[in-house]
Amino acid sequence: MANQLNCLRCGAGMRFMGRDKLQRRPNLLLSDLTFALAGGMEIDIYSCPKCGKIELFQPEAASDGLAQKQCPVCGAVIDFDYGRCPHCKHEF
Repeated sequence: MANQLNCLRCGAGMRFMGRDKLQRRPNLLLSDLTFALAGGMEIDIYSCPKCGKIELFQPEAASDGLAQKQCPVCGAVIDFDYGRCPHCKHEF
């Protein structure tokens, strides 16, 4: 769902560019493998047509403000940082 936002830099109305997944690029030596395999976090992307500033926001779909994902096995919606589904015990 797109909100009407104004650019903090120039004040122009920002355009909703869409929703996409953001994936942190893991450092193979130091990263947490669970996080690397968990999938991307959904984000809303806004762009300013005047100055070119881009802003990223978490979608408002999460009820408590935390990023969430859906378990591919049981379909439960859980917090993004869970490494294992608390319902079916599937490991991400």
